[in-house]
This record gives sequence, structure tokens and C-alpha cells, in this order.
Amino acid sequence: MIGSMSVSEAIRFSPSSVDGATNSQLLSTALRCTCGSPVTAAAGVAVDAETAVVRSFYAQADDNKSFFGGPLGGCSVTEATPLTGSGKVLSLAAKTWQGVAAEFQRARRALVTSEKDLEEGGASNAFSLFSVTIRKPLTPSKLAAVGYSYLPFVFFFFVILRAISTWNVLPFYAAVVQVFLTLLNEHLFKRWIQEPRPSLSLVKSPGMPSSHCLVSYAYMVWIFLEAAVSPSSFLPRLLCVSLAVASFAPMPWARYYLDDHSEMQCLVGCLGGAFGGVIVFLLRHLALPAASAI
Repeated sequence: MIGSMSVSEAIRFSPSSVDGATNSQLLSTALRCTCGSPVTAAAGVAVDAETAVVRSFYAQADDNKSFFGGPLGGCSVTEATPLTGSGKVLSLAAKTWQGVAAEFQRARRALVTSEKDLEEGGASNAFSLFSVTIRKPLTPSKLAAVGYSYLPFVFFFFVILRAISTWNVLPFYAAVVQVFLTLLNEHLFKRWIQEPRPSLSLVKSPGMPSSHCLVSYAYMVWIFLEAAVSPSSFLPRLLCVSLAVASFAPMPWARYYLDDHSEMQCLVGCLGGAFGGVIVFLLRHLALPAASAI
């Protein structure tokens, strides 16, 4: 009990608050008060509320190391909900905040799988391949979204083959740009921001910002600028711009449609990519002024 209400009753007060302080404080307080005895959630707790509590507690693993470093041995959380089944115990035997964080990450994955099963049935056969969630049934729209999600990989191999076959320095530069932007986003920005992906995504890495959107819009803006300054005739420039728009512009739709990113993660990725495209264009003309792009 917290005050005069149970944990499950308190959770119901803010079922839509995914990252709010209320759920975070609620669960940490509950664990402080009930170590050594289970904390049981009633069967009526909403899916988003239950996921919110686990996420909020998991987020505290990075923000509140002093609390998680305390003596939590023997403390357990029992979930008795339609998601996890009656009496399933999530062990908190680890005494370090890293161990507790790992336990709740496993709990989060179990909840995500349960959400997916509730929405689509247990035989949905969803899987993740190269940071793309592929989930049956594969409708035409879903196939299009999956195809767009793999375009950056296809484009990368295209520029590599182009560079090898022509020994032109510009395709090498394009390949280096994609590798650099991807590594910068995956290993710096995402690890720094640590914002999780939508709950139905099966990709485990953080989602803010979207690397697909970042790389795609960097390429698209770069092509726009090259076409604007190119001495070529109008039709070749129009063709390049049209291909760039058709190939890269729908990327935020594809990533959002597959539940691999939120709207904000896609938006930030697109804005960052547009800025990166301008930088790539300027560096190209400073370092490789004689290279012909279009």
C-alpha cells in the first residue's frame, strides 16, 4: 500500500503517462516499502500503464544509481495480469543497479511480446533483421515500408560497387559519409539520449533519432544541392532529384509504419539528416572541387 491505496490502484490514476514522474516514483516507492514481499498488480491494469511502470523503473537505473546500488536481494515483483499470466515472478535478486536494470529490460521485452500477441495473435511470427521489424501478415503497404527501410543498405552497396568499377573518388566519399553518419548516430546520439523505440518494435537498440531517416535525408539534401549547382542540362538534374525524392523522402513513413520509430524520432532524424546533407555538400566542394556529381 502507498498511503491508502494499493500499487495497482495508484497506477490506474495515470495510465497514459509513459515517462511521467508519477509512475517512476510509484514503483521505486513500492519497491522500497515491499522488499522481501511481492508487489502484485491487479488483473485490470491497462497494457500501456503496466509497460509505463516497467519503463519508468528501467529508466531510473541510469538516473538513480545510488538507489539501485542498495541491498535489493530477495525483493521480487509478482505480475498477475492478462499479459504475463498469474503469479509470474520477475526476480530482483541482483544487488547492483546494473543487475536490476537487466531484470527490468527482460520484463519489458516480455511485455512487448505480450502486447504484440494481444494485437495480432501469438503466431504473428514477427522478427527483426538489420534494425527492421518484419511482422506478418505482409500486406502491400508493409512490404513497401520494409523495402524502403532497406534502401540505405542497397544504396551503400551500389556506391561501393560504383567506386570499385570506376575508381571515382566521389562514390567512395558517399560510402564514407554513410558509414560516418551511421556510427555517429548509433554510438553517440542514441547512447546519449537513450530513448526507447515504440513498444511493438522488436529492435532492441535506442530509437532517438532514426538512423534510417538521418542517412536518407542527408543523401537527399546533398543530391538536391548538387543538382542546384550542376552545369548539366535540366533533364538529368530533374531525373536525379526525382529519384532522390522517390527513394528517400518516404523513409519516415516507413519507419513509423513498421513501429520501429515514433514520429518525433523520425522528425529529428530527418532534420539532422538535412543539416548533415548541407555539411556533406560543403565538405565535398572544399575537398573534391573537381569531382563531377551530376
